[in-house]
Amino acid sequence: QLRPEECQDWLAALEKFFTWKDMPPDRRVPYATLRLKGTASVWWDQVRRARGPPEPTWEIFCDEVRRRFIPGDFRRSLFERYHGIRQGSRSVDEYTEEFYDLQARLDLFEDTEAVLARYQTGLKDAIRDQLALHDFQDLSTVVGRAKRVEGTLSRSTSRKETGSKPTPTPPVPTTTTPS
Repeated sequence: QLRPEECQDWLAALEKFFTWKDMPPDRRVPYATLRLKGTASVWWDQVRRARGPPEPTWEIFCDEVRRRFIPGDFRRSLFERYHGIRQGSRSVDEYTEEFYDLQARLDLFEDTEAVLARYQTGLKDAIRDQLALHDFQDLSTVVGRAKRVEGTLSRSTSRKETGSKPTPTPPVPTTTTPS
């Protein structure tokens, strides 16, 4: 079964391909239907038989595909995921990847402060607490700092679990030159 995200990605990839190839509009649907597999291919054959000629426009084809493979409440569910996103047991990288993916799928252009607040709110408490000590101007800086904090916390946790202490830095020898 085709997941809604996969369907969106497939249509977007076709759009990019058509732009790159400068493909005329009347060739887009025939090309796209050649790329359909399994259930989607069977579904399109049924639609084509029911519709009859002529071939639909690319826009109509995309609308039909979306209606069939992307639930009507899919965008709302993406918004719910975006508004409730939490790092949980994932790494900062995994959390960040989903955060960016949801932003892109929703085609959001929020105020920078709102994005920073939403991203930081979803982080683990220990990371969020460390970040609260700083003012950030952009998301990439917050992500970088969150990764560093995560690494520090991870090293600290592993030291506690093994009972080891941090390796002290040896003093730098000083040399004196005779006068």
